[in-house]
Amino acid sequence: MQARIGVLEEGQILMLGKERGQYWSDVKAELQNCTSMADYNRLIDFENRDLQIREKQSECYFLIRDLVSQNPYYLM
Repeated sequence: MQARIGVLEEGQILMLGKERGQYWSDVKAELQNCTSMADYNRLIDFENRDLQIREKQSECYFLIRDLVSQNPYYLM
C-alpha cells in the first residue's frame, strides 16, 4: 500500500493536496487506531478501493494528457 501511494505521489496528482508522505502517514495512523480486526480489515478494504480508483484516474489523466499533447486539435 505504501508503494502504491508513493507512485501516486510521484505523479503529483489525485492526492487531495497533501504533502508527500502525509497520505500514508494518515492511513498508517488510522490503521494503528483500529479497535478490532474487523475495523482494520474494513479500513484496508476501503483504502485498497480508494487507491484503485486513484490509480485508474491517474492512468486516464496521463493517457488523455498524452493524447491531447500529440493531437492538440482535439481541444477545438
